[in-house]
Amino acid sequence: MGLNVKTVTKWINRFDGEDSVVTRQRSGRPIIITGEDGQRIVQTVMERLHLSVVDLTPELGLPCNPETTRRHLNENGFRCCIPAKKEKLSRENKVARLEFARRYTQDV
Repeated sequence: MGLNVKTVTKWINRFDGEDSVVTRQRSGRPIIITGEDGQRIVQTVMERLHLSVVDLTPELGLPCNPETTRRHLNENGFRCCIPAKKEKLSRENKVARLEFARRYTQDV
């Protein structure tokens, strides 16, 4: 099978000692944002798209850095972007559009 003998021996010894080969719990930094906090973050962003992460974090009372909130949003498919600004129509452009629409609605 192409497996290393030491690796196989390690797994056999582990199974004999623990009666299982399930991955053990690893140490590491505990998760700060709970599932409930995560839902609140996503819901707030969906309701208020133009709210910055720096403003969002203290507003929701999250015990973390705004970078953690940003990382959570990225994991949920949100990306940081600046919304495009729509140019306002000039008076001449409004008149031209109206004439164009009237010309083509009369043909229909």
